[in-house]
Amino acid sequence: MEVIRTEDREHAAAVSERQPEQGFEVERRVVRPDGSVRWIRVRGFPVKNQSGIVYRIAGVAEDITERRQAGRALRRSAGELQALSRRLVEVQESERRRLSRELHDRVGQNLTALKINLDILQTALASHGDDEVRARVDDSGSLLESTVDTIENVMSELRPPMLDDHGLAAALEWYARNFSTRTGIAVAVRAGEPPVRPALQAEIALFRIGQEALNNVAKHARAQRVEITLDHANGECVLSVQDDGVGFAGEEDTSDKQKPGLGMVTMRERAQALGGRFEVWAQPGRGTRLTVRVPY
Repeated sequence: MEVIRTEDREHAAAVSERQPEQGFEVERRVVRPDGSVRWIRVRGFPVKNQSGIVYRIAGVAEDITERRQAGRALRRSAGELQALSRRLVEVQESERRRLSRELHDRVGQNLTALKINLDILQTALASHGDDEVRARVDDSGSLLESTVDTIENVMSELRPPMLDDHGLAAALEWYARNFSTRTGIAVAVRAGEPPVRPALQAEIALFRIGQEALNNVAKHARAQRVEITLDHANGECVLSVQDDGVGFAGEEDTSDKQKPGLGMVTMRERAQALGGRFEVWAQPGRGTRLTVRVPY
């Protein structure tokens, strides 16, 4: 017992003496003659006589120092990777906000000035001027309007204005309509009214998760219909996205063992960054259901 590290001796003795007929297993630190500390796993097995009485304990000791060190290193790396992933999500959202602001402040202003110039040219050419020139100016005006619409759509995708102004339900309905128009996949949004509006960070995270979930449906699910539900209960926002697509091989999964893919990882990290839970259920031919729960 003397070689066992002082702070481990009491626990080691208690485990080895408890119910010897059942055997025991304990991990403890030992001090080697050179002063180094090693971790060992000791397994004790009862040896009984013909009467069934335990008269001694046989055991085996295994040096597990490297295994424990590798486990600690793996957990540390996993923690660092998770922190990096969450930081990536934060940076992504910050860049979306910055790009939206840049498009509004710089490109938007230039397009507005260009439209004013074209309006002046159209007025000046209305009474006199070459028909071909007028046609070119009119065509330029149409292209400009199309460009303005495209820029506004991009700005809305980067940072939907209704998310700040009207909340998560309105933003999800807006995105679902645009998604249906673009893909032909029917999307129904059923959103309950929250007793208290969630924090903006929670709304942004849930909107991005819904956005990514629909993008995954368009890429992989081969679905005809999607239903998005948003409920609020017991201090939680619960977002669910259910499709009727092809699904994938697997069972209900309420842990972190998600199917590989950056989109799935990002959705999980967004939920966990808010102290929430991310769940996926899928089966071949029966579609996929994604559920996110975050406190508010």
